[in-house]
Amino acid sequence: MSRFYLIRGFLTKEYIAGRRVHYVPPIRLYLFISIIFFLSLSFFVKPNFDDLSNQKQKRADIVQQIDSQLERFQTQQTAANSEKLQDIANHQQLLKQYKTDISQSNNTKSLHTTIELVQLELLRIKNDPPLTEKQQQKLERLKEKLKTSNTDKTVSISNNEDGTLSLDFLSDKNNKILNAKADEIETKASELLKTSPEKLLREAINKLPQIMFVILPLFALLLKFMFVFSKRLYMEHLTVALHSHSFIFLAVLIIEILDTCFDALDSPNSWVSNLIQFLMAILLFWIPVYLFIMQKRIYKQSYFLTSIKYFIISILYTFLLTIAAIIAFVWGLLSI
Repeated sequence: MSRFYLIRGFLTKEYIAGRRVHYVPPIRLYLFISIIFFLSLSFFVKPNFDDLSNQKQKRADIVQQIDSQLERFQTQQTAANSEKLQDIANHQQLLKQYKTDISQSNNTKSLHTTIELVQLELLRIKNDPPLTEKQQQKLERLKEKLKTSNTDKTVSISNNEDGTLSLDFLSDKNNKILNAKADEIETKASELLKTSPEKLLREAINKLPQIMFVILPLFALLLKFMFVFSKRLYMEHLTVALHSHSFIFLAVLIIEILDTCFDALDSPNSWVSNLIQFLMAILLFWIPVYLFIMQKRIYKQSYFLTSIKYFIISILYTFLLTIAAIIAFVWGLLSI
């Protein structure tokens, strides 16, 4: 029966040494674990229904407060003079506009700003007690913030001070086309991040398996370069890369499962929750330790030399992952 070990690089050493009959091939092992990992990752990335519920409740509460104030205005109109009637009419128009904005808004950021603004406006209208200087300043800041919140871009793609994107090796015409495309991506990304970030995140995650098939051989090439004197073949470095990623995916998957179990607990301070947190911390600590031990056992160099190379590899690999994340983000964005 096939079996595999991911402890301290045992499986990798066995496979490179040619003892392969009893073990799962690296590519098959990677595919099996990565499929489960990315499928589960899509499951774990889901909207926070508690936040959505709270947002819905806040929206309903502030609309109710506006309606109550509008009813008070109706009562006050019968005994008001012409000047007071004009003030009431202005306040009614303002509150009705805020009510419409709150009811129709699908922008979480501007909705939160509008709710804060209305709460201060209601205090100002009641004038009991009058707004403090600090509250008045906050009111003005919120008004200014609300003006720009729907037009501000969350994402910016530029390399110039004026916010444009241009490349020196391109002609002016091609730079204009590039800048127009970048502006289109900025607008679409900003809108999605405000309205449905979960959808964008899911699309980006769906692109990661394909991108990782490019990252893996690049990581193996990096190992080949860093351990050039180890006399290892490229396929042996690729085996190290496949087993390393299999272990990382497996560890992160277990952490996600433990985190889900922790969220499902009724009491966050019980011994079970403390045990789960301890196990998660151990796994997070073990990931970099395992990768270091694996490189030490496979390439058989001194601790000092392995530490230096491990540090350099970590920096370069982080850069690779950053590029991969950007590609996944843009690719996912263009797929929507």
